Amino acid sequence: MGDDGAVASERARKQTVRNLLLSLAVSCLVAFGFYLLLVPKGDGRSAGDAVATQSYSQELGQARRVSPYAVAAPEGLSRDWRATSVTFRKQGDFGTTWHLGFLTPDEEYVGVEQASEKPVPFIEDVTHGARETDRAAERLGEREWKVYDGPERDGLVSQEDGVTTVVTGTAPMRDLKTMAAAITLR
Repeated sequence: MGDDGAVASERARKQTVRNLLLSLAVSCLVAFGFYLLLVPKGDGRSAGDAVATQSYSQELGQARRVSPYAVAAPEGLSRDWRATSVTFRKQGDFGTTWHLGFLTPDEEYVGVEQASEKPVPFIEDVTHGARETDRAAERLGEREWKVYDGPERDGLVSQEDGVTTVVTGTAPMRDLKTMAAAITLR
């Protein structure tokens, strides 16, 4: 009975492994079914369209009416530049602040940031630690811009009449310059 017992034991072990694999396969199929049923379906937009385009004309008008400084906004950018965020705050660590965020045609982020107080910490905050370079300031559009380089974001900074304006983002410098050149102040 020694050989018969060994054969039976081997068959039982193979049956256990087979049952384990079948159970695993069934569990995976059930989990996949739940995934198909419960995970939200997209609305047909591409990954780049996941961020909604936002109109900012109302906020810009309000900011320009009540702001103590001329508020920066671009004019003349192509329709491929999409506004995605806008905020205006009359109080905070940096005084009155204005933010306008965009996605470039290549789906990179560019922000227009303004503040009326504390320029050095404001610049560090919005550029995520970028530092002024020794490059000469460039005239882009209506203003002179100093170039900042950073580990996460680069920036262009203009300071006039107690107001700091920063164009920064994950986009390459050419896109930051395109935005800076399009900035108008009113």
